[in-house]
Amino acid sequence: MSLQKAKNIHIFSKENLLKKFQIQSLKEFLISVLYSLIAIVCYLLLSLLPKPYTMIGLLKFGIIPALAIIPTLGAIRGPLAGFITGYLGSLLADLIFYQTVLAFTIAYLPFGILGFLVGLARYQLKNGKSLAKLAILSTLAFLLSVILLAVIALTIQQTSLLVILGFVTLPLLTMGIPSVFLLTPLYSRLWHFISNNAYPYVKKLLGKLKSRAD
Repeated sequence: MSLQKAKNIHIFSKENLLKKFQIQSLKEFLISVLYSLIAIVCYLLLSLLPKPYTMIGLLKFGIIPALAIIPTLGAIRGPLAGFITGYLGSLLADLIFYQTVLAFTIAYLPFGILGFLVGLARYQLKNGKSLAKLAILSTLAFLLSVILLAVIALTIQQTSLLVILGFVTLPLLTMGIPSVFLLTPLYSRLWHFISNNAYPYVKKLLGKLKSRAD
């Protein structure tokens, strides 16, 4: 067996796949779920913010602050957490803020795929070396998720092609691409800054609670 084949088998081994998905143990799985819940709350809160945009002809250019949370969590915690954040975050946002959920919840699947795809790659986010890589891969993953959303609308929901292009695809592209390209690296740095500074205080607080319990 060649060295390259052996390396490929090692990459796709059960241990490496579990580690990539951050579910190699019950503790890591629960941490991934916790991260996802925190990210979903952030997604919902950011969904309350106004979405600044400007019209250039028939095109709507702007920013969707909540959208970048999905690839951010995928990059930080892996494909599983990214998928949960994208799928449940978008579904809950429609349910809570618009009181509507599509009959086929598969329509929210592309947003989960966005977080999943971004989470498959490796990043060096603690030192900021992979921010450009994160921005590019987030944009590519978002383009694929928009294509998947259009396919689902055409085939499963039987939506008109003109409606999909005019009211779904184009607004998502003109507002979503700037959002994931610009905000995802920013969110990742902000997440690490907050977690690194909060961790010593949380650890100290847990130590005090444990000592009191003893």
